[in-house]
Amino acid sequence: MCAKEERRKPDAQMRINVDMSEAQLGILPALFKQVEWAIGETAGNIVLAGTLEEPFTFGSVTIREGCIKIKDADTVVDKINTELVFDGDQVRLDDLSTQLGKGTIAFNGTYGLRSSEDQSYMLHIVANDAELVSDILTCRLNSKLTITTEGYRKRATETTEAESGYRPKISGNVRVEDALFNVPTVPDMGDGGTNIGLDLNIELGPKIHLFNKFFYDLLVVESMHIEGSSLFPDISGDLSVDHGTVTYLRTPFKLKEASLSWPTKRTFFPTVNIESEARFSRYYIYVTIKGPIEDINMKLTSNPPLEQNTIICMLTLQRADAVGGDEITGEDMQNLMAVGLQMAVLGDVEMMLKQSRGIDQFRIYTGQIRSGDGFETMKQASSSELSTDDKNHYNMLISKYFTSHLMIGYTTSFNGIDRSIFGQYDISRHINLAYSRTYGLTDPDDWVELEYRIRF
Repeated sequence: MCAKEERRKPDAQMRINVDMSEAQLGILPALFKQVEWAIGETAGNIVLAGTLEEPFTFGSVTIREGCIKIKDADTVVDKINTELVFDGDQVRLDDLSTQLGKGTIAFNGTYGLRSSEDQSYMLHIVANDAELVSDILTCRLNSKLTITTEGYRKRATETTEAESGYRPKISGNVRVEDALFNVPTVPDMGDGGTNIGLDLNIELGPKIHLFNKFFYDLLVVESMHIEGSSLFPDISGDLSVDHGTVTYLRTPFKLKEASLSWPTKRTFFPTVNIESEARFSRYYIYVTIKGPIEDINMKLTSNPPLEQNTIICMLTLQRADAVGGDEITGEDMQNLMAVGLQMAVLGDVEMMLKQSRGIDQFRIYTGQIRSGDGFETMKQASSSELSTDDKNHYNMLISKYFTSHLMIGYTTSFNGIDRSIFGQYDISRHINLAYSRTYGLTDPDDWVELEYRIRF
């Protein structure tokens, strides 16, 4: 484009009409790779006037009952209705509303074509029970957010001096409920160049579930506040874990204490502090996990005491008499097959149950039908305590927390002969009360247990 003084008619006026009546949202997948498909028609007309240096736009564009599918998300952005008004040197988004699941999200705001940089745009976002379903996150959102400009001081480098600038800023409140986060590993966030100011209060409502079929199963509470920017965040507030398990070498460890905090500024990665235990035959195995999430330190101990390598061998082969021996038995191979069945075949079933039915616990194991605290106490019986038939039986356990303290579950053998129901009430962090009734070919067997834990 030529400079104004180089043009034949420097002050020539424009008048360009853009008819939007024949436009289709179906073009969006070609423009944005994140869009899988889109359906809907636009209507309206836009007039581009003024000069190249001082353009004006007039007219409006509307969308009625549009629909967009985003890649990697199961939720369809449905019933899209938009009213976009071009009023000279300002663009107004009078209304943009859409349905997400059973809830909605609404947008409105303005953009100034020639406004000063500190007042160029303003966008308001309100979510009411908006539902999102994807492989990584399933949740219900309520929020009131504002996106505007913010002045900030650019950092000096070896070749440039510090100077002032402007960046987008997101501020407001977000409440997350009925959430299931499935993050398999620590994400590679890198040193992204996007600089966005932040002032967010994030409140975690009931049923915030961090779950991965291989590593952890946690219910989180509390809230957090994020300030600073996307490059240098300042996060305050600690997240505590109400109850849950971490899994190591197929063995679920029940949490005794767990929290996430952000003592170090300029990072989104939390520091974790987890103490958990599991009963393995006559041994209590303890797992302690501490440190920044990208550099975690994990320690295995036991009572009676064993070397860490010995504990790893015992958990890997899933038999207590593996202690002190190097022989791999047929029972070891069967245990490894159970691991493969649980992780490779049934892991997706577990994820589906947790998403659709809110199931908290789902396990496949061999041996006798066991449940509740009885499951934790007797689940790792040695080979001498199990009959040949027990070793060849596969069983399934499903349980759900109906309150933060009450869990009810059901177990059954794959042949449907043996089954049990159980309930467990956590009176405090140290006292549990459990009851189970097991059915089979004989009379029902009742199990009642009151457990008190104390650490020295």
